[in-house]
Amino acid sequence: MAYEYALLAAALNDARRIAIVGLSVRSRSPIYGVAVYLKCNGYPVIPVNPMYTEIFGTRSDQSVSDIHGGVDLVVVFSRPQDVPGQFLGPGRLHAFRDTEREARGDNR
Repeated sequence: MAYEYALLAAALNDARRIAIVGLSVRSRSPIYGVAVYLKCNGYPVIPVNPMYTEIFGTRSDQSVSDIHGGVDLVVVFSRPQDVPGQFLGPGRLHAFRDTEREARGDNR
């Protein structure tokens, strides 16, 4: 357990920009509290949620690939089935799924 905390601490120490996939404006959401904590401790938080245009006064990107300037750390708080689209964007999701199917040898 201490090893995982050390890895997390190292990742946060090295991070300059943090993207949060699934961030919302609902203050009761657990990820909202994480984002507030990060912002209060000086981390620039880049929201990634196609449902919002802006969160915390910052433009909310549609997917991680839409972020300008790159990020050092991505925090994912989203349903597993939504994650590929939030990283690749809706236009590139179809190609990702086709490649995934080919890798499994599923030609249906």
